Amino acid sequence: MSRVKIDFNKPVTEQVAKSRDLQTKITANPNYVTPIPSLAEIKTATDALESAYNDALNGDRAKKATMRITRKALKELIVKLADYVQITSDGDETKILSSGFGVRKQPSPASVPSTPVDVKVTATEFDYALDITAKSVKGAKSYVLEMCADPLVEANFKPEEMGTKPSMRVKDLNQGTKYWFRLLAINAAGKSGWSVPQSGRTAQF
Repeated sequence: MSRVKIDFNKPVTEQVAKSRDLQTKITANPNYVTPIPSLAEIKTATDALESAYNDALNGDRAKKATMRITRKALKELIVKLADYVQITSDGDETKILSSGFGVRKQPSPASVPSTPVDVKVTATEFDYALDITAKSVKGAKSYVLEMCADPLVEANFKPEEMGTKPSMRVKDLNQGTKYWFRLLAINAAGKSGWSVPQSGRTAQF
């Protein structure tokens, strides 16, 4: 379903022009028989803003304040008109565009994240812990880390940590022991493959 794009945060002269364009394109448009608010209301508000803008060109503060009030009033009507177009068009892009409104750009669907790379296992100042780091994966929302004690056996990998960043510290390990680690990335579209296993050894004191 397409969504109406209001795009009304423009200079006053462009807002006036946009409002008049909407009025022209919705008038006698079979897709929008009974606009809410009415085009007459929008025309009155548009005329008021144009007049207030011209009056405020001399820099008078009171007239500028009036212009801001009329500008806000017109924008509120345009927002209501956009809601009407959205509902009446049922999200049909062609019908929305026929009204003079634009269509919001649809976000690209999420894709499955790529496999983490540059996984490194580093000894820490503690003899019972190892740090695991990797490059961030574009689009990843979380990471899963698995570990197995040496020797490297696929069936021996077990989940160890899960986090939102590809950097984790694994604790409560044995001193002077070699461990293997692998990492995968996850987002709404799915999960990546496992990274190439990397090993590290805890300190021996």
